[in-house]
Amino acid sequence: MKQPIYGITAASGHLGRLSAQELLLRGVPASDVVAVVRSRSKAADEHQKTEQTLREADVPFTLLRNGWYSENYTDQLGHYLENGEIVGAAG
Repeated sequence: MKQPIYGITAASGHLGRLSAQELLLRGVPASDVVAVVRSRSKAADEHQKTEQTLREADVPFTLLRNGWYSENYTDQLGHYLENGEIVGAAG
């Protein structure tokens, strides 16, 4: 029987972070732990901490990053090819 996937709500908060860490310590594969957050700004700050925690836990893990931003550029693909450059805001 397949082990369930765990969704951790408020994963950027203190209790959510501790819950995720505890699951990893109990041997739950990182690929079976999903972090759910409400605030993107908090999530962005927590990404580095989460990745560091996973590295320190010495468990195999896979990080999936949203490709939505690159999809925004496809609308202008003809323009980019014509001009030989992609111009966009970054920060």
